[in-house]
Amino acid sequence: LLYRPVDVIEIGLAYSEQANIRSKGHTAAALGSGLPALGGVQEELRPADVPECESGGEIGRLKTCLDFNLPRTASVGARYIVKGTDGKERGDIEIDAKWEDWSNASDFRIVVDGQSSTLGVRLRESIVGHGLKDVFSFRVGGSYSFPVGPGKIIVRAGVAYDTEAADVEWNRLDLD
Repeated sequence: LLYRPVDVIEIGLAYSEQANIRSKGHTAAALGSGLPALGGVQEELRPADVPECESGGEIGRLKTCLDFNLPRTASVGARYIVKGTDGKERGDIEIDAKWEDWSNASDFRIVVDGQSSTLGVRLRESIVGHGLKDVFSFRVGGSYSFPVGPGKIIVRAGVAYDTEAADVEWNRLDLD
C-alpha cells in the first residue's frame, strides 16, 4: 500500500505471508562400517515399505523430503520529498521499520524414506533447529541531488539497525 496524504509525503505498508517450502529429492544414506552382520546378513538401508515422503527410491538413493518455511514480514515506511524551485524532486528523507517472523520459520524437517533391511525399523524424521527469533530492522536515510552541467550528482546517506536472528550459541553455517 502507498498513501500520499499531500504531494511531498508518502507512507507505505508492505506485508508478505509465510512461504512453506516442501521439497523432494534423494539422499545417499549409509550405515557405519563398524555395524556387525546379524546372522551373517549385512544390514543396509532400503526404501521404506510405507513411505511418508514419496514412494520409490533404491538402496543408496533413498527418497527424501526437506520442509522449511520462509518467514512472513511486515514493513512500514514514510518519506518526505524535498522539491526544488522548479517543483521537481531534489531529494528525500525516509524512515522505515520491518519485522521478520523467523521464530515461526526456525526449524527444518527432514524425512528420509528408508528402513532397516533386517529389522524393518524406519529412519526417524530429523528436526534441525536453528534457534531463530524475530528480526526487527530500522532505517533512516536520505538523498539530495545537485545540478552539475547537463547532469546531476546525487548524495545519499543513511543508518540502519537490525536485531540478530539468532543468539551467538546458535551461529552455524547451514543457513544464511
